[in-house]
Amino acid sequence: MNLKHLPKNWKIASNEISNNQTYNLKNAENAVFLVGNNFREKTIQIEKTNVNFVFSGGWQFSDDEAAEMANSILNEHKSIFKEFPTDKIQINLLPFPQENSNPERWRAETRGSTVTIISGSLPFKTQAVQRLHEQLRHELFHLWIPNGVNLSGNYDWFYEGFTIYQALRTGVELNQIRFDDFLNTLSQAARMEQMMSQTNSFSLIEASENRWAGSSNLIYSKGLAVAFLCEVALLREKHNLTDVFRQIWNKHRFPAQIQDGNIAIINSLKTFPELRPIVQKFIEGKEKIDW
Repeated sequence: MNLKHLPKNWKIASNEISNNQTYNLKNAENAVFLVGNNFREKTIQIEKTNVNFVFSGGWQFSDDEAAEMANSILNEHKSIFKEFPTDKIQINLLPFPQENSNPERWRAETRGSTVTIISGSLPFKTQAVQRLHEQLRHELFHLWIPNGVNLSGNYDWFYEGFTIYQALRTGVELNQIRFDDFLNTLSQAARMEQMMSQTNSFSLIEASENRWAGSSNLIYSKGLAVAFLCEVALLREKHNLTDVFRQIWNKHRFPAQIQDGNIAIINSLKTFPELRPIVQKFIEGKEKIDW
């Protein structure tokens, strides 16, 4: 892929290896290129991992504050898995191209080892910091799961629902949200799960297969609720979800052979006897949660 012929003063930011702006892609599907003439970069080193930030536009927080956020979150996630998923991470933080875009609107995606966040600009610093921290807690976790494991298929219920739960826990651990906020989000998910269960009789596996046909909210709310139930059951036996995440990472991280994600995750969960009823009722089965 050759990107030499750009307009004057334009440049490229990418995690891909470049030879004079010629890129030989090992995995084109996961390659991300930011091309433009009005962005700035900042790089930090965390152990052996190089983290490159690309900023465009003005924000209520400084570039250094955003970098420190990512630093603390990445180290917190690393404490779960005991290693970083890659030696190169890129984080793109961009405004929407439309002028006067809705400040509440945002989109985020983690593709390969690149996190891209496109966001409206909130008017107050406390709000802006809170939202960026929330976005980074979730998206950076995806560098490990699902992007760092060789699992296939639609197991969104796990890598989205359980990630939302873990991101909440990380927010509490890093004193970014209160425990009351944590409980409030759980109660909202429980209410939404109860409401949607009245009209959608899907197991979490079935909901993942229909994610883009209207089951996305069920995946997020019930996935979060089930992650909480799993944590409670594990804590009673002196375990926690860290043990689950670490087991999955150790067994399925690249270059492990590819396996079906649903089978692999369920097998890992069932290695903990206390989780088997939860898996059977709410992940494989269609039962409503009796709170």
